[in-house]
Amino acid sequence: MKMQEIEKSWEEYSKTLFNFIRSKVTSIEDAEDILTHVFSKLISTANANGLPNNISSWLYYVAKNDIIDYYRTRKNFSELPDYISNEAEDESVMRELSQCLLPMINALPKSYQLPVMLSEIEEKKHKEIAVVLELSVSATKSRVLRGRKMLHKSLLNCCIFQYDNKGNITGYERKVVNLCNSC
Repeated sequence: MKMQEIEKSWEEYSKTLFNFIRSKVTSIEDAEDILTHVFSKLISTANANGLPNNISSWLYYVAKNDIIDYYRTRKNFSELPDYISNEAEDESVMRELSQCLLPMINALPKSYQLPVMLSEIEEKKHKEIAVVLELSVSATKSRVLRGRKMLHKSLLNCCIFQYDNKGNITGYERKVVNLCNSC
């Protein structure tokens, strides 16, 4: 009786379940393997505990978990996804731009140079900078903020930036009339 119900489930759900799995997995062969694995779990579950009450929901639940397991265990190093290769490009853009930062920071008024340098280059916290500069924390925050704004203005005077949809810099071009004397 169980095998007849499992065969009936195969006939009723295998095509739609395969299409669901195929929409989540790039390889047809992998989708077929997952589908086979899902139905083999149905057989072993039916033999151990009887058939699930709602076979359709159970099949999709197991398929979803098998798809997750598939991606967890899959090790494909042949080709990097686009987002990883774009990160490498973004890092090279940031490295190029960082070469301009130090001269631009040094071009800031004296009272902003050290706070910005400690905050942005050495990544110190405002409290630490306040101790070094013998200022209040609020005065330190103001100097860092004003210095960042001046630095931002210098960068915008120097270059035209391209951004991704998350607001990260992905590229830049120096302006034809370069107002930047720092880099």
